[in-house]
Amino acid sequence: MDLFNLTGGWTSINLMAVYIADIMALTLLATLGFCCRNSILNTTREDLKAVRDMYIVDLIGIFFDFIAYNADGVPGSFARMLVIWSNMVVFTCTIFSAAYWVVFMKYHLYGSSYKVQRQNRMILGLAGVVSATTLVNLFYPLYFTLDENNVYSRTPMVAVFVGFVAIFVLYSLYDYFKFSRVKNQVRFFPIGVFLIPVSIAYITQMLFTYGISLGWPALAIAITGVAMSLQREIAYVDGLTDLLNRTYLYNSRIYMQMHGAILLDLNNFKPINDLYGHSEGDRALQTVAGILQIVTVDFGIAVRYAGDEFMVFCRAGEQDVLEDVADRINQELTEYNVRSKKPYEITVSMGMSVFDPEKMPLDKLFKMLDEYMYEDKQHFYELHPEFTRRH
Repeated sequence: MDLFNLTGGWTSINLMAVYIADIMALTLLATLGFCCRNSILNTTREDLKAVRDMYIVDLIGIFFDFIAYNADGVPGSFARMLVIWSNMVVFTCTIFSAAYWVVFMKYHLYGSSYKVQRQNRMILGLAGVVSATTLVNLFYPLYFTLDENNVYSRTPMVAVFVGFVAIFVLYSLYDYFKFSRVKNQVRFFPIGVFLIPVSIAYITQMLFTYGISLGWPALAIAITGVAMSLQREIAYVDGLTDLLNRTYLYNSRIYMQMHGAILLDLNNFKPINDLYGHSEGDRALQTVAGILQIVTVDFGIAVRYAGDEFMVFCRAGEQDVLEDVADRINQELTEYNVRSKKPYEITVSMGMSVFDPEKMPLDKLFKMLDEYMYEDKQHFYELHPEFTRRH
């Protein structure tokens, strides 16, 4: 029972076509699950968790869609119960597949800041409220009806449900293009790999094809496309900090779009590892990376260059913009140190400069910034004689 057929009940159901479509979708999902079980399905990254949730929703949708088709038009109270409940689950899976798509987009574009987590909780909460309205169909034919032969048909109110799905999809497009306009690039993720196959399937289902299931197989294709894009991203993203890595910097043209840069190096980092363990050192690096992601979201990009060295690139070529970014980084670190109550403080030394990417190769820029950063680090140790340079 594909949700987006708004024309009413089926005139005929091609069960063999349903079986073939569902088997192909399950085969694709099983292959994806086997190939990506470690990188995507077993993950701690919030955006990849959303992909995993879409994967699970698609499996559930296929299963109950299969039941709904086979029970449609079968007489008896048990078949009637199957049609009602399976279609309620299909509705729920449909709204949550769209919601998890939005959740993925937000986490993937903006990271897992508290603001993004709050927005995603609201999105999933709205999906839960909308899906809960399907319970009305237990008592009143809100979205669909069954005749005396248990033949299923939609009511005009299904357009409201479809409208909520469309709102989620349009919101994801708005978020994507807003981010793309601000950042001038979106990491490795063409939005079309998800929306194009899903849109083609549902439009075809609505306008031309009746009696077969296209939506859930199309979602399986879309999820596979997303997973393939993310696999490519994994090669260019630092696994510890979730920042772009140096490999990406040297293998993309993003550098040519930038005109200002800051090199950052953590101060007194070695004692954090020595005194509190490397896991605490990792958390310090992740803290700095998270702050850089937040600060640079409106200016450019942040890169983990090597070890405890990070680079921030800005599109603007004005020194005052770089100084403002540096001030915001120091302010965020100061607030974190007060808030965290850690036995150590996280501070950084910085070297910054505007540059012309056409005239200054990346290696030359790094060497220049490293010299500026070294001067700042010397000043830090002059102010903190309790530390030594080997720290």
